[in-house]
Amino acid sequence: MAFIMVGCLAGYLWHNSLPSAVLMGDAGSRPMGLLLGLLVMASGNPFLIFVVTGVVLVNGATGLLKVALLRFFRISIFKGIRYPLHDHVRHTLGWSDTQVLVRFVLLQAIGTPILLVLLFKVR
Repeated sequence: MAFIMVGCLAGYLWHNSLPSAVLMGDAGSRPMGLLLGLLVMASGNPFLIFVVTGVVLVNGATGLLKVALLRFFRISIFKGIRYPLHDHVRHTLGWSDTQVLVRFVLLQAIGTPILLVLLFKVR
């Protein structure tokens, strides 16, 4: 299943190069997230979810954290930050779509080995 997902994502990314021709949307991203979660659970180590989806969790979970802090505790420490974070850096820092993509991929590529080393070192 993992190889099927990699093949599908490779085809999607091939056809989604600038300018985009195919949009994934919720119909593609949610099953992909479900499959990633199932593959992590099948591995027997649920903490791998932080390794596999590091940038995705930071991008999405920080928005949820902002809403929860504002709504339940009236704390507005993330007031000046737009969420999702890729939208924030595009509008605030003036990054192009390609810069956002490449820099977020680099963050994931650098963070994954570091998190793997920490995860297996702690185990």
